[in-house]
Amino acid sequence: MSRKLWSWIVGLETLAFGLLEGSMVTLGLLVAPLLFKTIESRDTAGRLFGNILKNWLWLGVACSLTLVITALISLRARTESKPQRWFLIGRLLAAAIVLVLIGVFGGILFRMENIQNSLTGPIDSYPLDQNPRLEYDQLHKLSSNLLSAALFIALGWFGMTVMSVFRLRPVAPVSDGNPASFVTAQKDADKVGV
Repeated sequence: MSRKLWSWIVGLETLAFGLLEGSMVTLGLLVAPLLFKTIESRDTAGRLFGNILKNWLWLGVACSLTLVITALISLRARTESKPQRWFLIGRLLAAAIVLVLIGVFGGILFRMENIQNSLTGPIDSYPLDQNPRLEYDQLHKLSSNLLSAALFIALGWFGMTVMSVFRLRPVAPVSDGNPASFVTAQKDADKVGV
């Protein structure tokens, strides 16, 4: 694989990771608390945040799918020894798990929207220990846990990426003072894609 193509792949996965993590942190730490603090009706704030999450869902799926594809390309393109490949395999598995978690989150999000749309009044007016409020609250808790898990697994993906960069990069031997041996070592490192 050419160095230029490899740079594009690394840039694409860095962008996808940054968008995914940044958007999840922004939604969870800034947008949701601000909405529920500013809007008096929890039902209205919940519906508004649900619409934001529905739009974000496509970004989350696109970013996590990009991470899966780039991790697969990295795994197929690299030819390191078996122990070193475990970092690349771990990256692929972590990205795939994030994609699945976000997909399941999307299904739960649409179920919650269906519950809200079937109600005759705000969700807050229903008893806490009976349906539909009971099911809605359980789905809300599950969806929050899924996104939290996706956030931390994506951070694990980043950790494995850093480890794969530093552990898998061949180091050119120290020159013995002969300029020709340094050039040869650098050419060998370039062939591997460093």
